[in-house]
Amino acid sequence: MPHLLKLLSAAGQEPPVQGFWSLTLYNEKHLFSSNTRNRYSLGTRNKNLKRNANGSLTLYMAPASPGKDKESNGLPSPKEPISIYIRA
Repeated sequence: MPHLLKLLSAAGQEPPVQGFWSLTLYNEKHLFSSNTRNRYSLGTRNKNLKRNANGSLTLYMAPASPGKDKESNGLPSPKEPISIYIRA
């Protein structure tokens, strides 16, 4: 069954870093999984991430789009098992 993962970070609670943080998704072989958006990670380098009304941040990982209004926060994933790494 395809997965839908949501990572919610409360307002101001992203990883406390002086450099950057990123969330990177790998397929079951620990390789990037090709996708139509050519997106393999989300993080501080993505200047178009949208915050929720309360300032929190939700990131979506799924084979299907989370919806047009959430695509800036979406990371396309394959249908097979995945690994997710957070670097900070």
